[in-house]
Formats: sequence, C-alpha cells, structure tokens
Amino acid sequence: MELANKYNLVLYNDDVNDMLYVMACLMRYCKHTNLQAEQCVVIADSKGTCIVKEGAWIDLFDINQELTSLGIKVELKEDESNLHKPQK
Repeated sequence: MELANKYNLVLYNDDVNDMLYVMACLMRYCKHTNLQAEQCVVIADSKGTCIVKEGAWIDLFDINQELTSLGIKVELKEDESNLHKPQK
C-alpha cells in the first residue's frame, strides 16, 4: 500500500495584513496555539515564508481556501520529499 503524498501549507509574508490578524487566522483554521501562530508569523516576516501545516492535500485544501478568502497569502505545495520517491 502506497502512502498519500505529503503537502505543505505555506504562509507568505505580506505588507498588508496585521500580524495579530494573521495569528488569529492561524489559530482558528490551522488549530495553532498562540505561541505556534506567533512563531509562524515571525518566521514568515523574517524569511519570507513559513510552512504552517503539513498533511494530505484533501486535509489542507479547505484551510487553504479559507485563509485565501480572508486575504492571507498562502499556497498549497507538494512536499519536496515526494519528488524523491521512485517511480513505479
């Protein structure tokens, strides 16, 4: 049995949204604690991006849609480890 590919929900830094707003959205939709949300926002602010959640595409799709509809810049990306799996 082959495991489903892993995906990452990536948060991008922007100059539009307030950090507290982004943190509140991460806590509500990604189920982050206050500390987790704060760390993700700080990492995205300093490095430009931060992986805020990992999992199957089907589990992350709705979260991606919700955050995007709220003006949060996120993207659902296939994990790089999937690229190194042998083809059958």
